[in-house]
Amino acid sequence: MTATVDIILVSYNTANYTVRALSSVYKETQKYGFTITVVDNNSSDHSVALIQENFPNIRLIQSNQNLGFARAVNLAASYADAPYLLLLNPDTVVLEGQTLGHKLMIDMPLFAGFRQSFGTRKGFAKILMAIA
Repeated sequence: MTATVDIILVSYNTANYTVRALSSVYKETQKYGFTITVVDNNSSDHSVALIQENFPNIRLIQSNQNLGFARAVNLAASYADAPYLLLLNPDTVVLEGQTLGHKLMIDMPLFAGFRQSFGTRKGFAKILMAIA
């Protein structure tokens, strides 16, 4: 399935939150294709190992320094191919029945966030930010 959205998650010492967020995306999002890129900002906890162990198929970028949120998002977006980017905080959980697909519907009031164009390697994508 071609990705409709590239999901970007920036992690810094948020191992358990990140795993919970990623698990909820996989559990509740089945209708739309997606890819996930996690940028780990040089965490000192077990974030990298836990993500690799539980989600071997996601793109995990391990930074050797804390890039901060904006630079980490820019790094992850440079790998994006889909027409939408979703910035997902590690403490976000996609709830049962509230699939990510619903949140991507531009005119749906369920989605709280903003949209603007963002440069990716395939041109421009609409950027969506999940607010939890």
